[in-house]
Amino acid sequence: MRPRVLLLTSVGFQPAFQGDAARLDRLIRELRRNDMVVGVLNCHDEEQTGGTDYPSMRSRCDWLAWHHPLPNDRPPLQGIDAWCPDSFLSHAETAVTAFQPDVLIAQFASLSRCLEPFASHDSLLKILDADNIFHLRRQRFMDAGIDEHWVNCTVADEQRAWQRADIILAIQEIELQRIRELLPFTPVLLVPPGKPPVFHPLPAGKQVLFVGADNAANTQGLLRFLEYGWPQLSACHPEAELVIAGAVCQRLPALPSGVRLLHLAPDLSREYRRATLVINCVETASGISIKTIDALCEGKCLITYPAGASGLENHPGILIRVDSPQGMAQRASQLLNAPDEIRQIARTAFRFSCDHLAPATAMASLVDTIRCWATLPESLRCNRSWRSAWLDRQRLAQQGIPG
Repeated sequence: MRPRVLLLTSVGFQPAFQGDAARLDRLIRELRRNDMVVGVLNCHDEEQTGGTDYPSMRSRCDWLAWHHPLPNDRPPLQGIDAWCPDSFLSHAETAVTAFQPDVLIAQFASLSRCLEPFASHDSLLKILDADNIFHLRRQRFMDAGIDEHWVNCTVADEQRAWQRADIILAIQEIELQRIRELLPFTPVLLVPPGKPPVFHPLPAGKQVLFVGADNAANTQGLLRFLEYGWPQLSACHPEAELVIAGAVCQRLPALPSGVRLLHLAPDLSREYRRATLVINCVETASGISIKTIDALCEGKCLITYPAGASGLENHPGILIRVDSPQGMAQRASQLLNAPDEIRQIARTAFRFSCDHLAPATAMASLVDTIRCWATLPESLRCNRSWRSAWLDRQRLAQQGIPG
């Protein structure tokens, strides 16, 4: 029997114009590539960049349902649970009955409430894709002058959310360790957002590429680079062009010369092929930066602030870190005069992406865990002591401890 996986999400994964949508789209694609039957229940988000294309989503999974909550349909709760409408809980129960999954995956701690009705369903493996650590996110963004008013989450809130799952997925290494510190007896899998690596020869010209969704962090970082970095880079290389791609374009005022906007585009492969350098000028972030992952998987020389390299600190040489718009402009200017150095960094990035970010590698631990669970007979899944021992073996295996 093919494993059946049901995903609960508030993210429309088509069009994949933002990081969480791209991650979900790639996860579904990899699960189906491994001969799994994938269903999706979507809690519609009116504010999602680019809207939600349900016909396209339906074509990319095996089963799809969605729910449009009313504007006042929020539970009278504080903290992270306030982002899961009560009405979505009943839709989740209906979806589980209709789809009959072996594995239930909730995306984000904010939808972990959906796992509670199935706490006693021992035959169902419950997974939470943490994606971000939200109790750290708000302060980090506030320190950068960005009001993340929608995030209201304490460490206790998030611990409680995580505890609803049998297994948790972490998106990067630092957050993996943080979750393990707080939940030492829960299996935590490292599942970064995979993408098929593609290597591009160094193109002619001097095109610099930035890709960003419509959010405050992208807008703030890009505006600061346009004010303090781009004039310096443009003065040294008047023929250089800065291409800004994505929904962030709609937030930008009048632009200096040498800057071209590329609004919502379903496929950026042509722009990556043309790019000499890719920059990530986001000054604060949580989780892992999809734009960083994409640049590495496109075999590009990437210049980023530390926020864009979070979770990749143990992999030197795959990108260039700078601390300011001026530093980014200075390093880009040097590289535009040093094509051999660009090629060397790009090759290192491509090798890293092949070893760590190709979907078959990035998502292997999740795929293997689902396969293992789905092959177990019902009698073992529903045996509480055997089930607990199985989960403990998964935890020890992920930590490299013989079980």
